[in-house]
Amino acid sequence: DTVQKPSAASGASSSEVGEEIDIVAVLDDAKAAAFWREHFGATAYKVALPQFMRAMRAEGFAMDDTVQKNLADVLDSADTGFVNAYKFGNFLKGFRPFAMCTVKLMKVVEENYFFGYLTSGEAARFLMARQPAPVRTTFLVRFSQSKPGHFAIAYIDGASGKVVHSRIGNTKSGTVTMNNTEFASIDALVRRYQEENVLGSPPPRDARDVRNHLAYSGDLTEAEADDILSDQPIGAYLLRFDTSKSGYDFTVSYVADGGIEHVNVQRSQSGVWAALSIDFVKPSTGTFDAFVHANATLLRQAAHYSGAFFDRDTTQSAALDDIYNEMPDIHARQ
Repeated sequence: DTVQKPSAASGASSSEVGEEIDIVAVLDDAKAAAFWREHFGATAYKVALPQFMRAMRAEGFAMDDTVQKNLADVLDSADTGFVNAYKFGNFLKGFRPFAMCTVKLMKVVEENYFFGYLTSGEAARFLMARQPAPVRTTFLVRFSQSKPGHFAIAYIDGASGKVVHSRIGNTKSGTVTMNNTEFASIDALVRRYQEENVLGSPPPRDARDVRNHLAYSGDLTEAEADDILSDQPIGAYLLRFDTSKSGYDFTVSYVADGGIEHVNVQRSQSGVWAALSIDFVKPSTGTFDAFVHANATLLRQAAHYSGAFFDRDTTQSAALDDIYNEMPDIHARQ
């Protein structure tokens, strides 16, 4: 259930081996380092997810199904079945100290403004969900793609109407920072900027529901969708933003009898989902799930692609993610 750090003797390249250091050196929380060393050993690079959950429970953490699901979503976003020490270390940068990490995690993920792993491009699309008249100051919080372990706020600037991305810093004491101002938590930071009318409300609830849907696969090209679905059974489907199109409209890619089909799907301001294809039934009101159920003869099994954030070539998205702007200095307003 554990995988040791590659060694030169195993035939790994020098770039894989790196310096001969204790693998838990990546954990700058002493209690977390002690936890990893005690349960998995000092040279275990990664451990099976169930083994990690058992160790957390043995350490005294409350590990109900909801906590385990959210931990798995963050620590194993690519569904590998493992947790590696580096990902665990990055996780703790955002949810330290170790003793409070699950409590802090649950506090953040339960907020309706938190969208988890998104590229900057995807964040902008979700914020513009109310087109043709998106609400200015609409915002969401996500993980930073270019700086693991950190967060970012994406919001529609009240003056320009453009989407702005601002990175949230964090400290070793577990607080967060913005514009050299320290806040007890992300929620405290959000509330303060809401008081100053810099931030307004999150996107509609159904936007977060879409983000959390098993079929949601982020920004994908048609060719990438074809590749993902190439070995899937008839009825397998995924929901994606089409990189060739702008705006909030989605594309459903699915395996049909005659091959893989791609259908544009639109959500109206009133919450009606409609596919631009005669093969689909009449529009469905409500969630994307309701649309799937209404078209169950075509859409039978979600083919979740979880690697969009980390595993595919995101050079362009990462470059955009690095373009951060400072949020207005709230102290300058006083």
